[in-house]
Amino acid sequence: TKDVAVQPAGTGAFSAFGQTVRADAGDNIRYRITIANGAPSGSTTAFDVTLSDQLPTANFSGGATAFTLVSVDTTGTGTVRRDGAPHTLTTADFEITAGGVLRLNQAFRYD
Repeated sequence: TKDVAVQPAGTGAFSAFGQTVRADAGDNIRYRITIANGAPSGSTTAFDVTLSDQLPTANFSGGATAFTLVSVDTTGTGTVRRDGAPHTLTTADFEITAGGVLRLNQAFRYD
C-alpha cells in the first residue's frame, strides 16, 4: 500500500498518513510504501523480491531530484535476505532512478 503525510511549510509535525492529502509549495511530504508477505508463519516465503514504483515526479519542481530517501522501517517476524545472507534493510537498499522510479538496489538480490 502507499500513503502520504504532509509537514506544512517544512516545519512542525507531519499530518497523519492518508491516501489523499493537500500540500502547498514548501511543504515536506512523506511517502510511505508498505510491502508485506501475508503468508502465515511457516509457509512459503517470498523469493526474488522486486519493487518498482513510479514516483509522482511531474507534480514536483526538480522532478526526481525532489525526492530523498530518509529512512526505512521494518516490522514483523520474517527475515530479509540480501544475496543469500540475513540482512536489515537500510536506505542503501533502495534507489531513485533519474526517471523517478523507486526500486530496490539493483546491485543486490533480495529474498
